[in-house]
Formats: sequence, C-alpha cells, structure tokens
Amino acid sequence: MVDGKTCLLEKENDPTQLRSPSPGKLVRFLVESGDHVRAGQAYAEIEVMKMYMPLLATEDGIVQFIKQPGTTLEAGDIIGILSLDDPSRVRHAKPFEGQLPVMGQPTLYGAKTHQRYRELRLILDNAMDGYDNQALVQPTLKDIFEVLQNPELPYLEFNEVFAALSGR
Repeated sequence: MVDGKTCLLEKENDPTQLRSPSPGKLVRFLVESGDHVRAGQAYAEIEVMKMYMPLLATEDGIVQFIKQPGTTLEAGDIIGILSLDDPSRVRHAKPFEGQLPVMGQPTLYGAKTHQRYRELRLILDNAMDGYDNQALVQPTLKDIFEVLQNPELPYLEFNEVFAALSGR
C-alpha cells in the first residue's frame, strides 16, 4: 500500500533462462544441447532429497546448456539458455518512473498528551546525553511546558500503566 492505494508488483517472466527451482544435483539432460524443445517438455532431471525431478520448458525454443551433469545446484542457478521461437514471450518488469507521495517524518507516538510527553522527553534526554540538536531543543522545551500544564497527563499515564497491569 502506498498512500492508501494498493500497488501490484509485476512479475518478471524470462523463459530464456532455464533455472533450478530448488537446491539439488543436476543428474542428466533429457535432450542434447542445441535441440529444439516444446513448452511442457522435460529437458533435464535434478535430484532433490533423493528424488528425481524433471525440469520442464515453459516455452518452445532451442536449448543451450551451461552446467554439466553432476553439478550441485542452488535454487535459482541457471542451467541453460533457451532461444525462443517467439521472443515476444519475454516480459521484463518496468522500473517505476512516477513519484512517491511525501510521507513526512515517521510517527512513533500517538497524539495523546502522555504519548506526546514521552516523545518530547526522549528528544530532551537525547540532547542531555550529548546528541546536540539546537534546532530541536528550543521548540521542544516550549512544547513540553505546554504538555506539562495539561491536567490530563497524570491521569493518562496512570491509565496506561494500569491497563498493562490489569491484563496480568
């Protein structure tokens, strides 16, 4: 979700790369390098957890193998390249060229008096610990004096602590 809108990520589809779907061992090729394969045809076998799993071509084309039988594979390793009969079947994800909305500073605390007090106190504690930011100290002092004058502050802090204890 970006600015309240759902954004779908486009899946990149590149059938020219014949990849291993999981870790395993390349056992044998079922076609020769340079042979033509059809979509759904098995072109190789890998051993995964003592089981043989056929690898199927997703498109029609001519296969050129990169790996040799007996090679240990990781998930996603390229086994071969497929020269497609129809090159328009390759779909590359397009980079986002728009502009993301301005999100502002992250809100770590709520807007209630006791939450605002905790946020302001943290800023002042950091300043006292040596993280000097003169641009923040003066407005923070002004804001914390306003928050401390609010009569709801002790009541809200008490309710927060009591809510945590009442669940135990």
